[in-house]
Amino acid sequence: KVYGTVDEAVITVPAYFNDNQRTATRKAAELAGIKVIAMINEPTAAAFAYGINKKNNFADSVIVVDVGGGTTDITYMSITNFDSIESIPEKLRDYVNIGLSFDVIATGGNNRLGGDDYDEAIINSAKARLLSENAEKRKSLKDIKDGTRDKKLAENTHNEKFLRENFTVDKYKPIIEKWKRIAQVENEMMSVSCVSKDGERKEYIIKTDDVKSGFSQFWNKINKCIDDTMNVYETNENGEQNLIGTYMNPSICIPVGGSTKNEWLLKCIQDKFESTGMEIPNTSFADEAIALGAAVKAAMVKGVETNITLKEINPLPIGIETVGERNGKMVSGIFYPVIQKDITVPVRQSIGYETTFDNQTIINVNVYQGVSNLIANNQCLGSFQVCDLPPRKAGEVNVQLIFSVDIDGMLTISAICEGKEKTVKFNSVLNSDVRKYTKAEERTMKYLLSVKDYMESIGDTKSDDYNKVSTWIPGQPIPEYALKHKKEISDFVKDVISKSLTHEFAEDSEELEE
Repeated sequence: KVYGTVDEAVITVPAYFNDNQRTATRKAAELAGIKVIAMINEPTAAAFAYGINKKNNFADSVIVVDVGGGTTDITYMSITNFDSIESIPEKLRDYVNIGLSFDVIATGGNNRLGGDDYDEAIINSAKARLLSENAEKRKSLKDIKDGTRDKKLAENTHNEKFLRENFTVDKYKPIIEKWKRIAQVENEMMSVSCVSKDGERKEYIIKTDDVKSGFSQFWNKINKCIDDTMNVYETNENGEQNLIGTYMNPSICIPVGGSTKNEWLLKCIQDKFESTGMEIPNTSFADEAIALGAAVKAAMVKGVETNITLKEINPLPIGIETVGERNGKMVSGIFYPVIQKDITVPVRQSIGYETTFDNQTIINVNVYQGVSNLIANNQCLGSFQVCDLPPRKAGEVNVQLIFSVDIDGMLTISAICEGKEKTVKFNSVLNSDVRKYTKAEERTMKYLLSVKDYMESIGDTKSDDYNKVSTWIPGQPIPEYALKHKKEISDFVKDVISKSLTHEFAEDSEELEE
Protein backbone atom coordinates (compact mmCIF):
# COMPACT_ATOMS: atom_id res chain seq x y z
CA LYS A 1 0.00 0.00 0.00
CA VAL A 2 1.32 3.43 -0.96
CA TYR A 3 0.71 6.15 1.64
CA GLY A 4 2.11 9.09 -0.30
CA THR A 5 5.33 10.98 -0.81
CA VAL A 6 7.51 11.68 2.22
CA ASP A 7 9.06 15.14 2.09
CA GLU A 8 9.50 15.88 5.81
CA ALA A 9 11.13 13.83 8.55
CA VAL A 10 12.11 13.68 12.19
CA ILE A 11 15.56 12.13 12.32
CA THR A 12 16.88 10.21 15.32
CA VAL A 13 20.58 10.21 16.19
CA PRO A 14 22.67 8.76 19.03
CA ALA A 15 22.73 11.16 21.99
CA TYR A 16 26.52 11.02 21.96
CA PHE A 17 26.76 12.27 18.36
CA ASN A 18 28.92 15.37 18.00
CA ASP A 19 27.98 18.41 15.92
CA ASN A 20 29.76 17.13 12.80
CA GLN A 21 27.85 13.86 12.88
CA ARG A 22 24.54 15.63 13.40
CA THR A 23 25.28 18.03 10.55
CA ALA A 24 26.25 15.16 8.23
CA THR A 25 23.02 13.31 9.08
CA ARG A 26 20.91 16.38 8.37
CA LYS A 27 22.73 17.04 5.08
CA ALA A 28 22.21 13.44 3.95
CA ALA A 29 18.45 13.88 4.40
CA GLU A 30 18.49 17.19 2.55
CA LEU A 31 20.42 15.63 -0.35
CA ALA A 32 17.68 12.99 -0.53
CA GLY A 33 15.10 15.78 -0.88
CA ILE A 34 13.72 15.46 2.65
CA LYS A 35 13.14 18.47 4.87
CA VAL A 36 14.29 17.82 8.43
CA ILE A 37 11.68 19.30 10.76
CA ALA A 38 13.44 18.09 13.93
CA MET A 39 16.15 15.82 15.30
CA ILE A 40 15.80 13.80 18.48
CA ASN A 41 18.29 11.76 20.44
CA GLU A 42 17.53 8.05 20.17
CA PRO A 43 17.44 7.33 23.93
CA THR A 44 14.98 10.22 24.39
CA ALA A 45 12.81 8.84 21.61
CA ALA A 46 12.83 5.42 23.27
CA ALA A 47 11.86 7.06 26.58
CA PHE A 48 8.93 8.77 24.81
CA ALA A 49 7.71 5.37 23.60
CA TYR A 50 7.96 4.00 27.15
CA GLY A 51 6.43 7.02 28.92
CA ILE A 52 3.33 7.47 26.78
CA ASN A 53 2.23 3.89 27.57
CA LYS A 54 2.12 4.58 31.32
CA LYS A 55 -1.34 5.65 32.43
CA ASN A 56 -1.00 6.52 36.11
CA ASN A 57 0.93 9.13 38.06
CA PHE A 58 4.53 8.08 38.39
CA ALA A 59 8.07 9.36 38.80
CA ASP A 60 10.84 7.10 37.51
CA SER A 61 14.60 7.42 37.36
CA VAL A 62 15.52 5.78 34.08
CA ILE A 63 18.62 4.60 32.30
CA VAL A 64 18.30 4.02 28.55
CA VAL A 65 20.87 1.52 27.29
CA ASP A 66 21.00 1.69 23.50
CA VAL A 67 23.40 -0.85 22.00
CA GLY A 68 23.25 -1.41 18.26
CA GLY A 69 25.58 -3.07 15.82
CA GLY A 70 28.30 -0.44 16.07
CA THR A 71 27.37 2.19 18.66
CA THR A 72 26.54 2.36 22.37
CA ASP A 73 24.47 5.19 23.83
CA ILE A 74 23.72 5.61 27.54
CA THR A 75 21.28 8.21 28.85
CA TYR A 76 20.26 8.80 32.45
CA MET A 77 17.00 10.69 32.89
CA SER A 78 13.87 11.12 34.98
CA ILE A 79 10.35 10.65 33.66
CA THR A 80 7.43 12.12 35.59
CA ASN A 81 3.72 11.98 34.82
CA PHE A 82 1.05 14.03 36.65
CA ASP A 83 -2.54 13.86 35.40
CA SER A 84 -3.88 16.74 37.51
CA ILE A 85 -2.69 19.77 39.43
CA GLU A 86 -3.71 18.03 42.67
CA SER A 87 -1.33 15.16 41.94
CA ILE A 88 1.66 17.52 41.81
CA PRO A 89 3.30 18.15 45.20
CA GLU A 90 2.54 21.73 46.21
CA LYS A 91 6.19 22.79 46.40
CA LEU A 92 6.70 21.66 42.78
CA ARG A 93 3.66 23.28 41.20
CA ASP A 94 5.60 26.35 40.08
CA TYR A 95 8.10 24.16 38.21
CA VAL A 96 6.20 21.12 36.91
CA ASN A 97 3.38 21.01 34.37
CA ILE A 98 0.51 18.59 34.12
CA GLY A 99 1.42 15.73 31.79
CA LEU A 100 4.62 13.90 30.94
CA SER A 101 7.96 15.50 31.74
CA PHE A 102 11.23 14.04 30.39
CA ASP A 103 14.33 15.41 32.09
CA VAL A 104 17.63 14.24 30.57
CA ILE A 105 20.34 14.43 33.22
CA ALA A 106 23.47 12.85 31.72
CA THR A 107 24.62 11.14 28.54
CA GLY A 108 27.57 8.94 27.67
CA GLY A 109 28.57 6.21 25.29
CA ASN A 110 30.97 5.02 22.65
CA ASN A 111 30.40 5.63 18.94
CA ARG A 112 32.66 2.68 18.09
CA LEU A 113 31.25 -0.07 20.31
CA GLY A 114 28.40 -2.44 19.51
CA GLY A 115 27.33 -5.95 18.60
CA ASP A 116 30.03 -6.19 15.94
CA ASP A 117 32.62 -5.87 18.71
CA TYR A 118 30.96 -8.74 20.59
CA ASP A 119 31.29 -10.93 17.48
CA GLU A 120 34.94 -9.98 17.19
CA ALA A 121 35.53 -10.71 20.89
CA ILE A 122 34.06 -14.22 20.44
CA ILE A 123 36.35 -14.96 17.50
CA ASN A 124 39.38 -13.54 19.33
CA SER A 125 38.57 -15.59 22.45
CA ALA A 126 38.24 -18.78 20.41
CA LYS A 127 41.42 -17.97 18.49
CA ALA A 128 43.37 -17.31 21.71
CA ARG A 129 42.18 -20.62 23.17
CA LEU A 130 43.04 -22.55 20.00
CA LEU A 131 46.52 -21.03 19.87
CA SER A 132 47.05 -21.87 23.53
CA GLU A 133 45.88 -25.45 23.04
CA ASN A 134 48.06 -25.69 19.95
CA ALA A 135 51.12 -24.58 21.92
CA GLU A 136 50.46 -27.29 24.51
CA LYS A 137 50.15 -29.98 21.81
CA ARG A 138 53.39 -28.90 20.17
CA LYS A 139 55.11 -28.96 23.57
CA SER A 140 53.82 -32.50 24.14
CA LEU A 141 55.29 -33.61 20.79
CA LYS A 142 58.61 -31.99 21.62
CA ASP A 143 58.75 -33.71 25.03
CA ILE A 144 58.46 -37.25 23.55
CA LYS A 145 61.95 -38.66 24.03
CA ASP A 146 61.74 -42.22 22.68
CA GLY A 147 61.98 -41.10 19.08
CA THR A 148 58.42 -42.02 18.20
CA ARG A 149 55.82 -39.44 17.23
CA ASP A 150 52.22 -39.41 18.26
CA LYS A 151 50.67 -39.26 14.78
CA LYS A 152 47.18 -38.40 16.01
CA LEU A 153 48.49 -35.59 18.23
CA ALA A 154 50.55 -34.22 15.34
CA GLU A 155 47.52 -34.23 13.06
CA ASN A 156 45.56 -32.22 15.64
CA THR A 157 48.06 -29.40 15.80
CA HIS A 158 47.19 -26.29 13.83
CA ASN A 159 49.07 -24.14 11.40
CA GLU A 160 49.22 -20.92 13.43
CA LYS A 161 49.66 -18.69 10.37
CA PHE A 162 46.59 -20.27 8.73
CA LEU A 163 44.57 -19.78 11.91
CA ARG A 164 45.54 -16.12 12.31
CA GLU A 165 44.87 -15.24 8.66
CA ASN A 166 41.63 -17.15 8.01
CA PHE A 167 39.77 -17.40 11.30
CA THR A 168 38.30 -13.86 11.21
CA VAL A 169 35.05 -12.23 12.26
CA ASP A 170 34.32 -11.00 8.72
CA LYS A 171 34.08 -14.58 7.43
CA TYR A 172 32.06 -16.05 10.27
CA LYS A 173 29.91 -13.18 11.50
CA PRO A 174 26.60 -14.68 10.19
CA ILE A 175 27.31 -17.96 11.99
CA ILE A 176 28.43 -16.27 15.21
CA GLU A 177 25.47 -13.89 15.14
CA LYS A 178 23.04 -16.79 14.99
CA TRP A 179 24.86 -19.11 17.37
CA LYS A 180 25.54 -16.66 20.19
CA ARG A 181 21.78 -16.31 20.69
CA ILE A 182 21.28 -20.04 21.30
CA ALA A 183 24.58 -20.95 22.98
CA GLN A 184 23.14 -21.22 26.49
CA VAL A 185 23.94 -24.88 27.17
CA GLU A 186 27.15 -25.64 29.04
CA ASN A 187 29.88 -27.26 26.93
CA GLU A 188 27.93 -26.74 23.71
CA MET A 189 30.25 -26.31 20.77
CA MET A 190 30.17 -25.52 17.07
CA SER A 191 32.48 -26.62 14.28
CA VAL A 192 33.65 -23.90 11.89
CA SER A 193 35.20 -24.79 8.57
CA CYS A 194 37.95 -22.36 7.52
CA VAL A 195 38.90 -22.12 3.85
CA SER A 196 41.89 -20.11 2.66
CA LYS A 197 42.17 -18.29 -0.67
CA ASP A 198 44.11 -21.27 -1.98
CA GLY A 199 41.30 -23.66 -1.10
CA GLU A 200 42.98 -25.18 1.95
CA ARG A 201 40.38 -26.26 4.51
CA LYS A 202 40.67 -26.74 8.28
CA GLU A 203 38.09 -27.39 10.99
CA TYR A 204 38.02 -25.43 14.26
CA ILE A 205 35.77 -25.65 17.30
CA ILE A 206 34.09 -22.67 18.98
CA LYS A 207 32.84 -23.42 22.49
CA THR A 208 30.22 -21.84 24.72
CA ASP A 209 33.09 -20.68 26.94
CA ASP A 210 34.42 -18.65 23.99
CA VAL A 211 31.05 -16.92 23.70
CA LYS A 212 31.00 -16.25 27.45
CA SER A 213 34.58 -14.97 27.41
CA GLY A 214 33.78 -12.70 24.47
CA PHE A 215 30.69 -11.43 26.25
CA SER A 216 32.72 -10.68 29.37
CA GLN A 217 35.03 -8.43 27.31
CA PHE A 218 32.00 -6.81 25.67
CA TRP A 219 30.21 -6.22 28.98
CA ASN A 220 33.29 -4.61 30.54
CA LYS A 221 33.22 -1.93 27.84
CA ILE A 222 29.45 -1.41 28.14
CA ASN A 223 29.82 -1.23 31.93
CA LYS A 224 32.47 1.50 31.57
CA CYS A 225 30.08 3.55 29.41
CA ILE A 226 27.40 3.22 32.11
CA ASP A 227 29.83 4.20 34.89
CA ASP A 228 31.12 7.20 32.92
CA THR A 229 27.52 8.38 32.48
CA MET A 230 26.43 7.82 36.09
CA ASN A 231 29.56 9.34 37.64
CA VAL A 232 30.10 13.09 38.05
CA TYR A 233 33.63 14.32 37.40
CA GLU A 234 35.46 17.59 37.98
CA THR A 235 38.40 18.61 35.77
CA ASN A 236 41.40 20.25 37.46
CA GLU A 237 43.80 22.78 35.95
CA ASN A 238 45.98 20.01 34.50
CA GLY A 239 43.08 18.42 32.67
CA GLU A 240 42.79 15.49 35.08
CA GLN A 241 39.29 14.28 35.94
CA ASN A 242 38.42 13.58 39.57
CA LEU A 243 35.29 11.74 40.67
CA ILE A 244 33.14 13.96 42.89
CA GLY A 245 29.86 12.04 43.01
CA THR A 246 27.44 9.57 41.46
CA TYR A 247 23.84 9.98 40.35
CA MET A 248 21.10 8.08 42.15
CA ASN A 249 20.73 4.51 40.87
CA PRO A 250 17.95 4.18 38.26
CA SER A 251 14.86 2.10 38.97
CA ILE A 252 14.01 1.43 35.32
CA CYS A 253 16.20 0.31 32.40
CA ILE A 254 14.89 0.81 28.87
CA PRO A 255 16.90 -1.46 26.53
CA VAL A 256 17.10 -0.34 22.91
CA GLY A 257 18.80 -1.88 19.88
CA GLY A 258 19.32 -5.43 18.71
CA SER A 259 22.31 -6.12 20.96
CA THR A 260 20.23 -5.56 24.11
CA LYS A 261 18.18 -8.65 23.29
CA ASN A 262 21.07 -10.65 24.72
CA GLU A 263 19.83 -12.08 28.03
CA TRP A 264 23.29 -11.97 29.58
CA LEU A 265 23.54 -8.22 28.95
CA LEU A 266 20.16 -7.51 30.54
CA LYS A 267 21.06 -9.71 33.53
CA CYS A 268 24.36 -7.84 34.02
CA ILE A 269 22.56 -4.48 33.97
CA GLN A 270 19.97 -5.74 36.44
CA ASP A 271 22.66 -7.14 38.75
CA LYS A 272 24.60 -3.87 38.56
CA PHE A 273 21.64 -1.95 39.98
CA GLU A 274 20.19 -4.74 42.13
CA SER A 275 19.92 -2.43 45.16
CA THR A 276 17.05 -0.58 43.41
CA GLY A 277 15.22 -3.72 42.34
CA MET A 278 15.58 -2.51 38.78
CA GLU A 279 12.68 -3.17 36.44
CA ILE A 280 13.32 -3.95 32.78
CA PRO A 281 10.14 -3.56 30.70
CA ASN A 282 9.18 -5.91 27.91
CA THR A 283 12.03 -5.74 25.39
CA SER A 284 9.95 -6.88 22.43
CA PHE A 285 9.76 -3.31 21.12
CA ALA A 286 13.51 -2.61 21.42
CA ASP A 287 13.81 -2.26 17.64
CA GLU A 288 10.75 -0.06 17.12
CA ALA A 289 10.81 2.08 20.29
CA ILE A 290 12.96 4.77 18.70
CA ALA A 291 10.66 5.05 15.67
CA LEU A 292 7.62 5.33 17.95
CA GLY A 293 9.33 8.09 19.93
CA ALA A 294 10.22 9.93 16.72
CA ALA A 295 6.55 9.84 15.75
CA VAL A 296 5.69 11.48 19.09
CA LYS A 297 8.30 14.16 18.41
CA ALA A 298 6.81 14.75 14.95
CA ALA A 299 3.39 15.24 16.53
CA MET A 300 4.86 17.79 18.98
CA VAL A 301 6.55 19.73 16.16
CA LYS A 302 3.34 19.74 14.11
CA GLY A 303 1.36 21.23 16.96
CA VAL A 304 -0.50 18.15 18.20
CA GLU A 305 -1.33 18.50 21.92
CA THR A 306 0.77 15.87 23.70
CA ASN A 307 1.19 17.32 27.23
CA ILE A 308 4.88 16.48 26.97
CA THR A 309 7.74 18.66 28.12
CA LEU A 310 11.34 17.77 27.35
CA LYS A 311 14.65 18.91 28.82
CA GLU A 312 17.55 17.78 26.62
CA ILE A 313 21.26 18.33 27.31
CA ASN A 314 24.47 18.95 25.40
CA PRO A 315 26.31 15.60 25.14
CA LEU A 316 29.91 16.87 24.82
CA PRO A 317 31.71 20.11 25.69
CA ILE A 318 32.09 22.59 22.82
CA GLY A 319 34.88 25.14 22.88
CA ILE A 320 37.85 26.79 21.21
CA GLU A 321 41.58 26.32 20.85
CA THR A 322 43.64 28.61 23.06
CA VAL A 323 46.94 28.98 24.90
CA GLY A 324 46.98 28.01 28.55
CA GLU A 325 48.95 26.71 31.49
CA ARG A 326 49.68 23.00 31.76
CA ASN A 327 51.97 21.57 34.43
CA GLY A 328 53.31 25.02 35.16
CA LYS A 329 54.14 25.91 31.54
CA MET A 330 52.32 28.01 28.93
CA VAL A 331 51.49 25.81 25.95
CA SER A 332 49.33 26.04 22.83
CA GLY A 333 46.70 23.55 21.74
CA ILE A 334 44.64 23.89 24.92
CA PHE A 335 40.88 23.27 24.71
CA TYR A 336 38.73 25.91 26.41
CA PRO A 337 35.09 24.79 26.77
CA VAL A 338 32.46 27.44 26.10
CA ILE A 339 29.42 25.15 26.41
CA GLN A 340 29.77 22.44 29.05
CA LYS A 341 28.72 18.78 28.87
CA ASP A 342 25.26 17.87 30.21
CA ILE A 343 24.01 21.48 30.27
CA THR A 344 20.37 21.92 29.26
CA VAL A 345 19.68 22.87 25.63
CA PRO A 346 18.77 25.11 23.97
CA VAL A 347 21.68 27.02 25.43
CA ARG A 348 23.53 30.22 24.58
CA GLN A 349 26.97 30.96 26.07
CA SER A 350 29.51 33.66 25.27
CA ILE A 351 33.22 34.27 25.74
CA GLY A 352 35.23 37.49 25.44
CA TYR A 353 38.03 37.76 22.88
CA GLU A 354 40.60 40.55 22.34
CA THR A 355 42.69 41.40 19.31
CA THR A 356 46.34 40.36 19.70
CA PHE A 357 48.14 42.72 17.27
CA ASP A 358 47.77 46.27 15.99
CA ASN A 359 45.23 47.00 13.23
CA GLN A 360 43.81 43.47 13.42
CA THR A 361 40.51 43.33 11.50
CA ILE A 362 39.92 39.55 11.45
CA ILE A 363 39.84 36.99 14.26
CA ASN A 364 40.40 33.32 13.39
CA VAL A 365 39.15 30.71 15.87
CA ASN A 366 39.25 26.90 15.77
CA VAL A 367 36.26 25.05 17.27
CA TYR A 368 36.47 21.63 18.93
CA GLN A 369 34.18 19.23 20.76
CA GLY A 370 35.24 16.65 23.33
CA VAL A 371 36.09 15.94 26.96
CA SER A 372 39.88 16.37 26.83
CA ASN A 373 41.57 19.66 27.70
CA LEU A 374 43.89 19.12 24.69
CA ILE A 375 42.54 19.83 21.21
CA ALA A 376 44.56 16.92 19.81
CA ASN A 377 42.26 14.49 21.65
CA ASN A 378 39.01 16.19 20.64
CA GLN A 379 36.97 16.36 17.44
CA CYS A 380 37.56 19.44 15.29
CA LEU A 381 34.25 20.96 14.20
CA GLY A 382 35.86 23.54 11.96
CA SER A 383 37.01 27.14 12.16
CA PHE A 384 35.40 30.53 11.95
CA GLN A 385 36.37 34.11 11.21
CA VAL A 386 35.00 37.30 12.72
CA CYS A 387 35.44 39.94 10.03
CA ASP A 388 35.35 43.75 9.69
CA LEU A 389 36.78 44.64 13.11
CA PRO A 390 37.86 48.28 13.63
CA PRO A 391 41.65 48.64 13.06
CA ARG A 392 43.05 49.66 16.46
CA LYS A 393 45.93 48.83 18.77
CA ALA A 394 46.25 45.30 20.13
CA GLY A 395 43.86 44.61 23.01
CA GLU A 396 41.64 47.64 22.37
CA VAL A 397 38.99 45.73 20.41
CA ASN A 398 36.79 43.35 22.43
CA VAL A 399 34.55 40.80 20.76
CA GLN A 400 31.87 38.62 22.36
CA LEU A 401 31.82 35.19 20.71
CA ILE A 402 28.39 33.63 21.15
CA PHE A 403 27.89 29.86 20.88
CA SER A 404 24.33 28.55 20.61
CA VAL A 405 23.13 24.93 20.63
CA ASP A 406 19.48 24.34 19.75
CA ILE A 407 17.14 21.57 20.90
CA ASP A 408 18.40 19.39 18.01
CA GLY A 409 21.97 19.72 19.26
CA MET A 410 23.04 21.87 16.31
CA LEU A 411 25.69 24.57 16.81
CA THR A 412 25.61 28.13 15.51
CA ILE A 413 28.14 30.91 16.21
CA SER A 414 27.73 34.67 16.20
CA ALA A 415 29.79 37.63 17.39
CA ILE A 416 29.14 41.12 18.78
CA CYS A 417 31.66 43.97 18.74
CA GLU A 418 30.85 47.35 20.30
CA GLY A 419 27.16 46.51 20.37
CA LYS A 420 27.00 45.52 16.69
CA GLU A 421 26.69 42.01 15.31
CA LYS A 422 29.64 41.07 13.13
CA THR A 423 29.86 38.71 10.18
CA VAL A 424 30.95 35.20 11.21
CA LYS A 425 32.13 32.79 8.54
CA PHE A 426 31.98 29.31 10.09
CA ASN A 427 33.69 26.71 7.89
CA SER A 428 32.69 23.37 9.37
CA VAL A 429 34.64 20.23 8.57
CA LEU A 430 31.79 19.21 6.28
CA ASN A 431 32.16 22.47 4.35
CA SER A 432 35.94 22.34 4.31
CA ASP A 433 36.05 23.04 0.59
CA VAL A 434 35.36 26.68 1.48
CA ARG A 435 38.80 26.96 3.01
CA LYS A 436 41.94 27.15 0.86
CA TYR A 437 44.48 24.60 2.04
CA THR A 438 48.21 25.04 1.80
CA LYS A 439 50.19 22.73 -0.47
CA ALA A 440 51.56 20.93 2.59
CA GLU A 441 48.02 20.33 3.90
CA GLU A 442 46.83 19.05 0.51
CA ARG A 443 49.85 16.74 0.29
CA THR A 444 49.15 15.38 3.76
CA MET A 445 45.47 14.79 3.02
CA LYS A 446 46.34 12.86 -0.14
CA TYR A 447 48.91 10.80 1.72
CA LEU A 448 46.44 9.94 4.48
CA LEU A 449 43.93 8.77 1.88
CA SER A 450 46.59 6.28 0.78
CA VAL A 451 47.14 5.27 4.41
CA LYS A 452 43.38 4.73 4.82
CA ASP A 453 43.26 2.60 1.65
CA TYR A 454 46.23 0.57 2.93
CA MET A 455 44.62 -0.08 6.32
CA GLU A 456 41.41 -1.18 4.61
CA SER A 457 43.38 -3.50 2.33
CA ILE A 458 44.83 -5.34 5.36
CA GLY A 459 41.53 -5.32 7.25
CA ASP A 460 42.65 -2.95 10.00
CA THR A 461 39.48 -0.87 10.29
CA LYS A 462 38.59 -1.32 13.95
CA SER A 463 41.54 0.43 15.56
CA ASP A 464 41.74 3.98 16.88
CA ASP A 465 44.54 4.55 14.34
CA TYR A 466 42.11 3.92 11.48
CA ASN A 467 39.62 6.35 13.01
CA LYS A 468 42.30 9.04 13.37
CA VAL A 469 43.49 8.53 9.78
CA SER A 470 39.94 8.58 8.39
CA THR A 471 38.85 11.70 10.24
CA TRP A 472 42.06 13.75 10.00
CA ILE A 473 41.71 17.38 9.01
CA PRO A 474 44.33 20.15 8.81
CA GLY A 475 45.10 21.52 12.23
CA GLN A 476 45.23 18.13 13.91
CA PRO A 477 48.47 16.21 14.58
CA ILE A 478 49.35 13.66 11.92
CA PRO A 479 48.47 10.16 13.19
CA GLU A 480 51.52 8.24 14.41
CA TYR A 481 50.47 5.26 12.29
CA ALA A 482 50.99 7.28 9.11
CA LEU A 483 54.51 8.25 10.17
CA LYS A 484 55.61 4.85 11.47
CA HIS A 485 54.48 2.78 8.47
CA LYS A 486 55.91 4.84 5.59
CA LYS A 487 57.58 1.85 3.91
CA GLU A 488 54.44 -0.32 4.01
CA ILE A 489 52.37 2.54 2.63
CA SER A 490 54.97 3.17 -0.05
CA ASP A 491 54.92 -0.48 -1.15
CA PHE A 492 51.14 -0.40 -1.27
CA VAL A 493 51.02 2.86 -3.22
CA LYS A 494 53.47 1.52 -5.82
CA ASP A 495 50.85 -0.98 -6.89
CA VAL A 496 48.11 1.56 -7.44
CA ILE A 497 49.60 4.92 -8.40
CA SER A 498 52.50 6.24 -10.43
CA LYS A 499 56.11 6.38 -9.21
CA SER A 500 56.09 10.16 -9.10
CA LEU A 501 53.19 10.20 -6.67
CA THR A 502 54.82 7.43 -4.67
CA HIS A 503 57.90 9.60 -4.29
CA GLU A 504 55.83 12.60 -3.25
CA PHE A 505 53.64 10.80 -0.72
CA ALA A 506 55.92 8.16 0.73
CA GLU A 507 59.52 9.34 0.52
CA ASP A 508 59.07 13.04 1.13
CA SER A 509 57.25 12.47 4.41
CA GLU A 510 59.50 15.01 6.12
CA GLU A 511 57.50 17.65 4.25
CA LEU A 512 54.27 16.58 5.92
CA GLU A 513 52.62 19.28 7.92
CA GLU A 514 53.79 19.15 11.53
